[in-house]
Amino acid sequence: MSENPKFIPHQSEAESGTELSDEEKKAVEKELFAVDKQIFDLEEELEIMNDGLKLEAATRPKQKSKKKLSREEKEVEESLSQKNLENIAMIKEGLQIAIKNLKELQNKQTELISKLGPEHATKAYSVLDEVADIRKELKKGAFEIKPNILEYIKALAEVFKGETLDEIAMPKPEELTDEYFDKMYPAKQREADTARGLVSYRSSWWNQDANKDLVGQVEETWGQVYARSMKSEAERFTDSIIFSESIQKPKYKNGSQQYGTTEGDDADIDQLLPLINEVFGKKANRFNLSWDDITAKLIPKIKEKIQEAFAGKHLSVPNFEVILTPALISNRQMTEQRPENSQTNTSEWTSTILLKQDGTDSGHRLLVGHSERGGAAYVDNDRRGN
Repeated sequence: MSENPKFIPHQSEAESGTELSDEEKKAVEKELFAVDKQIFDLEEELEIMNDGLKLEAATRPKQKSKKKLSREEKEVEESLSQKNLENIAMIKEGLQIAIKNLKELQNKQTELISKLGPEHATKAYSVLDEVADIRKELKKGAFEIKPNILEYIKALAEVFKGETLDEIAMPKPEELTDEYFDKMYPAKQREADTARGLVSYRSSWWNQDANKDLVGQVEETWGQVYARSMKSEAERFTDSIIFSESIQKPKYKNGSQQYGTTEGDDADIDQLLPLINEVFGKKANRFNLSWDDITAKLIPKIKEKIQEAFAGKHLSVPNFEVILTPALISNRQMTEQRPENSQTNTSEWTSTILLKQDGTDSGHRLLVGHSERGGAAYVDNDRRGN
């Protein structure tokens, strides 16, 4: 939440004779947290625009006083300079509009809180502050997008036809402490998470004994097995830049639902669907595919499309991998950026191998995301061929 002065209304300032019912208070609180999310998104947008302004200023063509330019060189420099100035003007105009909208949202937030009365207003501010603290913590360690990879991001956007690719930092292995898992995989649903639309709590089996026949003879809980497996994968991706799809995960109905909307009733949104149909047939979608189906048949096709996009833009093809989303990244993405995907009752495969105690592959992979079993903090496993 913005650093606004907190307005706690006095009892006399509440609307006279119009004490809100519990249902009305819940409606106001719901609108209040929706406005807070809008404020957060707008502040993020302002930050991106400010970064863009700095980048344009840094890349503005410099005057070459000592070298005499040819007519062609002058035309190129003038064209670049003019384009640069146009970009700066456009960003500044966007900043002015965004700042105006931000002030309006902040005023609306204050008005909504004033409707709640002193006691509920204090509680609302407390929860909003907790939400702000969580967002602040989650932003730590995020990668800075550098200008030299912007062209690659544009090429990726063409493959996914405009879908936003979220940049997410893989936690460093040394960060994956008990405290980290307590925060990102909480034992119970937290009020602050509920307020921002996030479902996140450990499944009932987190503290249950793991199957020794599957993982080894030393006693471990499932939570310990999952944490150990996730830590091992994190070591592979130290200092890597990871981009993950942001597409809406649908509610499960009968397997025919499509990615792209909560209800799963629009087949035109999922930009990977044509590729899925090419590989698995016209009736196929993202459901009813095994881990092996996806990794052995679909992912190589996606990588091929990305390589073609890079080559089409005359970019050197870097060393990169296309993988299912790692369990740790899925958790961070839902917790930090896409809480709506924690609200649907579908599970997703991850790239994360369920490891035996000797470090070998158990043949199982981690599943994540089911809203009725923990949402962002849900972790389970299944055989890779199922």
